[in-house]
Amino acid sequence: MNEFAKTLRARRIEDGRVDLNLKENKVVTDSEHNVVEISVQDRLQAHILIEEFMLSANIKVAESIRKKKHPTLYRVHEPMNEEKLESLNAFLQLNGIKILLKDSSYEAIRAVLKELEGKPAERLFNMFLLRTFMQAYYSGEHLGHWGLGFEDYCHFTSPIRRYPDLVCHRVLQQILLGKKPLYIPEEVVTLGLHCSHQERKASDAERDYYKLKACRYLEKTGIKEFSATITGCKPHLIFVDLENPSVDACLISSEFTDEGEIRLETDFSFYSKKYSKIYTLGDKIEVELDRIDYEEIRIFVKMKKFQKKV
Repeated sequence: MNEFAKTLRARRIEDGRVDLNLKENKVVTDSEHNVVEISVQDRLQAHILIEEFMLSANIKVAESIRKKKHPTLYRVHEPMNEEKLESLNAFLQLNGIKILLKDSSYEAIRAVLKELEGKPAERLFNMFLLRTFMQAYYSGEHLGHWGLGFEDYCHFTSPIRRYPDLVCHRVLQQILLGKKPLYIPEEVVTLGLHCSHQERKASDAERDYYKLKACRYLEKTGIKEFSATITGCKPHLIFVDLENPSVDACLISSEFTDEGEIRLETDFSFYSKKYSKIYTLGDKIEVELDRIDYEEIRIFVKMKKFQKKV
């Protein structure tokens, strides 16, 4: 089974699938739901095996339903907007990467991802690339899944936690029993809009849950100092990813300037008058905990004292 999963994965990547190397954080809690650890979740071969077989099931079910012309919910992901390529290429040039994105084809994206493998800019570029992707949604229209490279795709393998999967189960059952279509097209349109909206709400709740657990974990452990990586910048806020534990935090602009707003040099860099230098996304800095804002569910940090210009 493992060898078969590896073969499936290799074939799908060759056919066009965009596979981003992004690690997920894991919150470990005790029996009373108190956070005991926040760590990076390793992607094991067992995870990949299950994922590949689930993808296979989703593809074949979607294909079977489409051929029988029964209305159902497909998982749709439209191609990325090529207007975003200029910004991505600017980041690549900033990090000395010679291969640029000429278009949004699978071949062009894979070439850049391969060039970035193992380099410091890899993780940040993968994050930025993911942000340029269109958001996947549920629809009665058969439009394919660009990110996975599939012409036919639906969600079928988890009916106990996703309603769209249950819809596909019901439709497939009708087909296997030789019965007429369960839904009319207008019903599927309504279902698609509702399920897509509920999915976004669930994703927001999941992010807030993780941020809240991160806040409580830092408060409980009393950790005050961190190494951090700059991941984003706005005139009033600088965003960072803390190391050990891996959680998101931010610094207010006054940490870098006395003029209210920092001066953005590009989408990926800003000038700090306090330190007389240009900071670029991906730069490492040393920070210390400033405060935890439970109302905003946000962790604020500040530059370590010894870093400030004398």
